[in-house]
Amino acid sequence: MRTDTFRPKLALIQANVGGAIALLDAPAKSGKTRTISAPDALAARLRDPACLCVMHSASEDLEALAGIVPDGPAVLFDTQIAAAMTGLGAGLSYQKLVALLLTIDLPRRKRGRTGCSVR
Repeated sequence: MRTDTFRPKLALIQANVGGAIALLDAPAKSGKTRTISAPDALAARLRDPACLCVMHSASEDLEALAGIVPDGPAVLFDTQIAAAMTGLGAGLSYQKLVALLLTIDLPRRKRGRTGCSVR
């Protein structure tokens, strides 16, 4: 998320831990800055080669994560790149990919940055 800044900030992280799905609201306010409340735990999870990190059009998410995981996740699956490599189309938005594969039209309010999903 880029709000009032030139650098991206994490907005929402979806995590699957032991089959339980959790949504982590990353921009918890600490004074005037927004911080991740447990950056070490998130970084450890992202560095774990047994964990799969799924992103769509990952460049901004990786930039936002660079402060806690400078080298990026150990295992990254970018759905936009996968769509292009399988012939579905280059540069597909998340909304278009969901519509193409699942025949679901995401409402306008649910579009936009998809964030990071860690499995």
